[in-house]
Amino acid sequence: MFVFLLLSNLLLLLGLLVYHFLLRRILNSSERKILLLSIVVGSLAFPAYFTYHYQYRPPQAFVVQQQATLNEDICSEFCPQPETIDACMAIAQEVPQFCNCHQLSKHNLIIYHNSPWYNFLVWQENALPHLWIFISILTLLLLVLQLYKLSTLIKSCQKSHFYLDNLRLCLLTPSQKQIPVGSFRLWRRYIIWQNALNELSEEEKNAVLWHECAHIQQGDTWLKIALKVLQGFWFANPAFYYLRNEFERISEFIADETALRHFNFQRKNYALLLLKVERSQYSVSGISYFNRHLLQERISHILQPPTSHFNLKRSVLAWASFLVFWAGMATASEISAPLLETQKDKLRIYETLCYEHESSGRAVFCAHCLVEEVCKISDNDGAINTFCDEQ
Repeated sequence: MFVFLLLSNLLLLLGLLVYHFLLRRILNSSERKILLLSIVVGSLAFPAYFTYHYQYRPPQAFVVQQQATLNEDICSEFCPQPETIDACMAIAQEVPQFCNCHQLSKHNLIIYHNSPWYNFLVWQENALPHLWIFISILTLLLLVLQLYKLSTLIKSCQKSHFYLDNLRLCLLTPSQKQIPVGSFRLWRRYIIWQNALNELSEEEKNAVLWHECAHIQQGDTWLKIALKVLQGFWFANPAFYYLRNEFERISEFIADETALRHFNFQRKNYALLLLKVERSQYSVSGISYFNRHLLQERISHILQPPTSHFNLKRSVLAWASFLVFWAGMATASEISAPLLETQKDKLRIYETLCYEHESSGRAVFCAHCLVEEVCKISDNDGAINTFCDEQ
């Protein structure tokens, strides 16, 4: 679990860095949304696959037969220095029942050194999964609370049904003016409406309805629910909050483009409509800083649209970028997963060294017997480590 979380957060960060600096400006809104969804899926799927592959199905090529090889592969950081190995061997020979091996070898000795870095990593390994579980449960509870509020809103609002391009919608008119215009989908398709918008012309009202309908057609409600669930995995990753804001930004761009396609609005008039709608909501509920900044970006996007709706060269470049990006995520996962698993094995060795040192007061141990002890602990925990299979 710890390796999966680390690798997943790393891939999300790397994926969004590539997206922001290399791909964001050459893709249209729909392609950007597809790429972001690909990053989310890849950041979960690749770590899950490669963590399972290297943790529970270690490659047979890694199987070793000699204790010395095991010592070099896993315990190299804990081996005595060449100038001290003879002194460590003398200490081991003086200890009765030093180990369970038939013959003690100096090549099999490891020595305990207190390491602040490893102490920090051990604390992280033990604390972070519990913290992630706590945050996940908390976000799920908040999600349930938000869904309950939506359910209560549905029951308290005045309802009317209508069709928009053969799509059946339920219009909710709340009695409270503090609830802004919006849309969501649960068991039905709902649009929240304010009586203040009835002052708009029919064409303007239909444009607002199409904008909100586009959010429903995009599945933005389910996307927000999914992101709320994934926040438990990525809550400590700044890239997640960039991802969430980018999804909201792109969804608004696509909804604006949908409204413009269905009406013969001049782009300048539609931008004025946005200002009119947002100004009416600001007077009753206020707008957060991000939403004010997003409104500026939406108006800029409307007034300066892409020069062409379809560009073959750009589309080929975009989809080629998708394929290269997925191949890069797979390669990064394949390289990182065994390295993280090896580091995790070294942490297990260090933890066992700390425990044995505190129990016996000794600083010199047999690597072969220590690894056997770690494997017993791993078996009890239901985990299978690479070095246990090597044994």
